Amino acid sequence: MRSCATCQWAGMPVRKVCPQCSGTSWEEITEVMGTVTAVTAVHRAFGQTFTPPKYLALISFPKGGSIVTSTDEPLPVNVQVTIDAELRIQHH
Repeated sequence: MRSCATCQWAGMPVRKVCPQCSGTSWEEITEVMGTVTAVTAVHRAFGQTFTPPKYLALISFPKGGSIVTSTDEPLPVNVQVTIDAELRIQHH
């Protein structure tokens, strides 16, 4: 994952220009803290059924970026998490 060198905005997908400050210099980061803002359970998709369901979480970052990532379990909304470079989530 990358963070804007000017304003520290982080998010996905990777961009050439920062959507917050229009900066073009980026730094590689190994992890970023964020807040779970939404969670959903996916029970089926494209002719497949998931038992148990797969979970997706929308994680928002303090500087305005966000990502959607899969999780092994449903996460509570408004909990803080850390996401590493492989998009693994740790609860706080």
